[in-house]
Amino acid sequence: MPSNRLVKSFDALLRDTGSEYTGDDVVQGIQRELNKAMTTAGVISGGGAAEDATNLRLQNLDATLTSVLFTNRHLKLFNAFPRVPSIQQFFEYNVRVTYGGGRSMAGFTEGGGPKGGTASWQRKNGTVKWLGVLGGVTHQLLTTGMLGGTQLNPVEEENRNRTMELLEKLERNIIWGLASLPSDDANLNNYDGFMQQMGALGTGSGTVAPSNVMDLQGSALSFDTLEEIAEKLYTNAYIGSLDEYDCFLSPGILSDLSKIRLGTGTTTSANPTQRHLLDGQAGGVVDGIPMNGFMTNYGFIRYEPSIFLAERVRSNRPFLAANEITALQTADAGAPATPVAPTMANGVDATSLLPGSVVYHYVVSACNDAGESLGKVDAGSITSVSGDKITVTITQVTSANYYRIYRTNGGTTASDANGVNARWIADVPDSGAGTTTYIDRNQIVPGSGLLVLIRPNVEDVAVPQMSPLIKFPLAVTNTTIQFFLLLYHTLIVKAPQRHFIVKNVGRLVAGT
Repeated sequence: MPSNRLVKSFDALLRDTGSEYTGDDVVQGIQRELNKAMTTAGVISGGGAAEDATNLRLQNLDATLTSVLFTNRHLKLFNAFPRVPSIQQFFEYNVRVTYGGGRSMAGFTEGGGPKGGTASWQRKNGTVKWLGVLGGVTHQLLTTGMLGGTQLNPVEEENRNRTMELLEKLERNIIWGLASLPSDDANLNNYDGFMQQMGALGTGSGTVAPSNVMDLQGSALSFDTLEEIAEKLYTNAYIGSLDEYDCFLSPGILSDLSKIRLGTGTTTSANPTQRHLLDGQAGGVVDGIPMNGFMTNYGFIRYEPSIFLAERVRSNRPFLAANEITALQTADAGAPATPVAPTMANGVDATSLLPGSVVYHYVVSACNDAGESLGKVDAGSITSVSGDKITVTITQVTSANYYRIYRTNGGTTASDANGVNARWIADVPDSGAGTTTYIDRNQIVPGSGLLVLIRPNVEDVAVPQMSPLIKFPLAVTNTTIQFFLLLYHTLIVKAPQRHFIVKNVGRLVAGT
């Protein structure tokens, strides 16, 4: 057998090559180089021995990106409203109010003739708004990706990130949007959402709600309420069947309706509910009632839960500073400074729905086009008086376009006092007068749920749209290649009578 096929020692190999070094010399040299590399990485202990060889180990980067975020399936509301093309920014439409003289008699004498009527019309309009987000990818990251140094395509990921960011904004805005909130350029660049156009936010002089807005003021939804809504729509809005509707509701409402059907909660119905069992596969039994909808006398209401429906902002919670909450939170980059503590005062108001003898705390944050500041909780508390409103006064913040107001639902715990239990109740434009006030009449109950019944017919509601989603490239001025994602549209609720809102829906307390 040839000697070069044998396994040889370091010394034998070195002798074959005529080297003057021994195997020990080679091993010590390799060790010196390893120690040098590992010392540079800071993994050598004070005694000189290697503590960890992490820098020399092969690394396996998981190609799967983990994110605990919403997905496409959660974006439901914006798609529920029918889109119509708009060739101009100013969108006009006609509404037929009456067919004619509906109260006159039809009879007439022989030789005579019947009387006629005249149809009544209204012309209305809305303005398409320019909506979008800014995105970009650095040239360095693109180069790294093309050389095989990234697991994910950076362009694809940035396109997806910005698209989901824009769609989340639209999903919330189409329900909660307010045209009165100014932008950084002092213009009104947003449109009124479904709640405002239906008159459900109570931002006027009083809280008298339109006939198609029901305010439960913290009470749980019942099947009796759904039947009542169906009757109103059938009678007053001339709806042939509720089958034509989409019913979006907060997930908590759906869970409570299941409890009612299962007999584990309470209900206002005079008829007792029973617990049902659904037969499972292979002889098993599955407990529970999946709530797909409710059959009324006037058609089927199909349930569609939405995590965005009752959220003006994510979780409806403010950002809170370290001295007001255990975990430090960070304001949006570029947002205004944190406001000073707001002040509160009681005042007589017969339209107020605030219950009396409840201790409230308020948190206020400042907002501009970049985002929202940290919230500031009031310096004390206020106790409501029956038949009173509460006026919240906010000191002006430089560069703030509007203020976001959060309130607790009544309590004296530390979590109430430091604002942790506060939830969103209103957005208020900056008055420009040094102070801005908001009058709280309990128009929005903090943490409550929402149900909206929408008839997605272009005769009743529409989203005039001037363009599809556009990726608009920007001029390259540095190594970040930027772009806009743009969508030009607005919301027009043509016939509020054909839709219905149930707001301030509370949770069902099992066993009471």
